[in-house]
Amino acid sequence: MSHQKVGCLIVLQLLALVNVVQPFGTGAPSETGANSEHNQCVTMTPQHTTPQSSTVPYKVTFSPANFTSAATQTLTVTLSGNAAGDTFKGFLLQARDAFDGSNTVLGSFTANPINTQAVQCSNIAKGAVTHTAALSSTAGTNTRSFTWTISSAKHIKFWYTVVKEFNTYWVQQESEIVYNPDIPIPTLPPMTTQASIPDFSTSECGKTKGCYRNTNCQAKDCTFFVSWKPQAGNELIDFEISGKTSGIGSTGVWVAVGFSSDTSMGGEYVNDCIYNGFTLATRAGESYNNGNPRSNVPLATASNSLTDTKGFFADGLVRCTFTRKLTVPGNNQVTDLNNNIYLIMARGPATRGSKSKHNVPTAASPQTLKVTDVSVNIMGTAGFPLVKAHGILMMISWLLTSSLGIIMARYFKPHWPNNKLCGEKVWFTIHRSLMISTFIMTCAAFVIIFVEVKGYSEITSPTYEAAHPVLGIIVTALCVLNPIMAVFRPHPGTDHRPIFNWAHFAVGFVAQILGITNVLIGVSMVKAEVPDWTKWVVVGFVCTFVIVILLLEIMKCSTKEANELLVRLFEMCCGPPQQFEMHKPNGGDTQIFDKPEPKGHALQLSIYMLYGFITIVFAVLIAVIIGLGTDGFSSDD
Repeated sequence: MSHQKVGCLIVLQLLALVNVVQPFGTGAPSETGANSEHNQCVTMTPQHTTPQSSTVPYKVTFSPANFTSAATQTLTVTLSGNAAGDTFKGFLLQARDAFDGSNTVLGSFTANPINTQAVQCSNIAKGAVTHTAALSSTAGTNTRSFTWTISSAKHIKFWYTVVKEFNTYWVQQESEIVYNPDIPIPTLPPMTTQASIPDFSTSECGKTKGCYRNTNCQAKDCTFFVSWKPQAGNELIDFEISGKTSGIGSTGVWVAVGFSSDTSMGGEYVNDCIYNGFTLATRAGESYNNGNPRSNVPLATASNSLTDTKGFFADGLVRCTFTRKLTVPGNNQVTDLNNNIYLIMARGPATRGSKSKHNVPTAASPQTLKVTDVSVNIMGTAGFPLVKAHGILMMISWLLTSSLGIIMARYFKPHWPNNKLCGEKVWFTIHRSLMISTFIMTCAAFVIIFVEVKGYSEITSPTYEAAHPVLGIIVTALCVLNPIMAVFRPHPGTDHRPIFNWAHFAVGFVAQILGITNVLIGVSMVKAEVPDWTKWVVVGFVCTFVIVILLLEIMKCSTKEANELLVRLFEMCCGPPQQFEMHKPNGGDTQIFDKPEPKGHALQLSIYMLYGFITIVFAVLIAVIIGLGTDGFSSDD
């Protein structure tokens, strides 16, 4: 393969970095794994832009209007525009329980019309229906009808997302309820709304009530705040929780507190405070954090532990007050508040009163506490030092040492032809040192994160985040494979050496591309606890990397013929390489002829050194950002 073709390949691979997220022109994908609670089936959100908050100009109707007493129920379900001009190019339609608030899909679709397809959701092969590429490429349609069947007794609603154009779509809309006459209608906790938040303060924290807040703030100014006050006898606890809502969600928000035995989410009871932007109501509720796969779901059976619930949303704050039982015997999903616990607080967007994944950093109490103790007044948050160490090591590996090592091997082999460093060619010693550093740091970061998450932890949040652990394993495997290949490399000049050269280059460059991509994903994850703009710092490095590769590739291609001619002229003058040491005709001292540096050596070396300096600056900056986290760049929110 020619140098020009290799250069094109490198450029194409680098440009692929910018193509991380794509819309689903062929319809919503099936769920990403069994029991997944944070995939396209759950969020129903295409990866386009921001969804509309206006009234949806579409509706879902069904016939018959209610279920009968038959064991198996079949409905004709129609998605249509309210007016003739309300066409759509994409959609996702599914059924869920009308009252339990879970993300579980019910029933299955059959007899789908043209340009539509059934997809798997909640382990149901045809649990949802969506469009195909043929529909999304047309002018759109105004209506589509489907046959839907269920064999269990439920009250259900149809949930739907509709795409009018790429930038115009509505997410998680709901139909009217389809009632089943054979089961009672459950009673939900009351929902309330207020024009303003009643006064509450931190002045009594540690005196008449216990408190936890993430910073030294005053009640309404706190990003997170929770307080507790035992009633007489300590059998009931009065709670209040609140959180800031700015910049979180346009159709609803939530704040929640989890009661955990450690500072990591997974396997704990949660009290929620959810504001519904459509009904303008706020409700306190109960949910549970599953461990693996990680997800948050409403309690399957209400614990009946909450009473006197009130919700408020105003002034950029969502707040709930409620009374909770200290213990709920017989329900292992409800934390026994007699125990020492950590409090974990989170907030995020909500749609139609249902929580979506939190999209801003969480806060965990830095120490355990008892909610029967009103003398507690804790501020601050437990950090994730192992996560930060993992991130810093991976960032240095793939943004700094690996990129410098790859560039050295790719563009500087002919340079310093007459010098040695540590007994080897200069380029080889530098390349090997940088790649050994990459290997050590990558392996250390790999072990650290497995210790932190206690094994492999599947991420079931947005699609690009779910790729992070998988890409991390692939990158680490490639990083281990390449030095093993290097140990067993054939000698130069042998038949198999070209095969090794290409395999070594391919493994290293693929690892580099995936490594940079994974760093970009990593700094976008909530647990990284870095400002949102950190990803743009990484993008700045990527742009620098691409520009340097392009410059060096152009210089290599443009000087290729001149350098080959230079080598031929030198060999004509001084003989082949083994004859570069020549005796003078009169029998004097041996005359050493130095091989000339390749054309463009000084400029290429200057570009490399400048790139090294810029990359070190990027690495130090990102390391500082990861180390300080969001608290180091904002006072509170």
